[in-house]
Amino acid sequence: MKNIHKKIVIVGLVTVVAAGAFAGVRKWVSTPAKEEDMSMEELFAPPEGIKLSKEEIATLADMSKVLHQLDTLKVYTLSGSYAVQDLADSSNNMQADFFYTRQDSAAYYRIGQQEMIALSECFITVDHATKKIFLAPHKKVNPPFNSPLKEENKYIARESYHVSRSDKGGLSKITLFNDTHVSCREYNLLFDSTGMIRQTDMRMTDPLRATDHTKDKLVVMKINNWQMGIAKAPLLRMDKYVHVRNGVVTSAINDYEIIRYQHQ
Repeated sequence: MKNIHKKIVIVGLVTVVAAGAFAGVRKWVSTPAKEEDMSMEELFAPPEGIKLSKEEIATLADMSKVLHQLDTLKVYTLSGSYAVQDLADSSNNMQADFFYTRQDSAAYYRIGQQEMIALSECFITVDHATKKIFLAPHKKVNPPFNSPLKEENKYIARESYHVSRSDKGGLSKITLFNDTHVSCREYNLLFDSTGMIRQTDMRMTDPLRATDHTKDKLVVMKINNWQMGIAKAPLLRMDKYVHVRNGVVTSAINDYEIIRYQHQ
């Protein structure tokens, strides 16, 4: 259960939406021209030797716009839920609500019994299951999808994903599918008419058994509420979690142990 929980935190909350699990996997050496100076055909053209239809290129353009719209937003709050189904071991199944709020470079996110707070002074993790507060040096909070759009498209094309688009329950749905992919067999992005993400689905393969569908993990993230221009400021205060007096750090939560990590 702990391993699955950690995967969900990484996939969903560091990237905010689960698409980040593969959208930013590859880091390419080449630096593309400025995106604002490129046409859609240039920006989303597949790498040499890879063929995509005009419809697939247009769909990838729409997907990237949806995924990157948070890059310029500095203040917002969202909440929703995660569900993981392990087809090989039901004891690893889990469901949890999550909450995320951001104000400039400060961010707070909660999933299940864990809270993570990125502040200018430090990075705080509160684990309510173990009654521990972990303090680490400041970590920069990057935009959820900050890889260049063209390089993102190259990754998707090179991984031989079939790109399609459909409607589902009043939402637009973009699907990437490759039944033999080593890590993500299928990815679905659902968004509303304003371009706001409402749900992402992933079918993750077992890298050691990529052809065995019975070993897959199904990951669903649903965003139930968006609040643009609103941040929950009280959650972004360090003194809500720890007190610092004369260089001594103590817990602001009764009976919680402080554990400090330093730069290596």
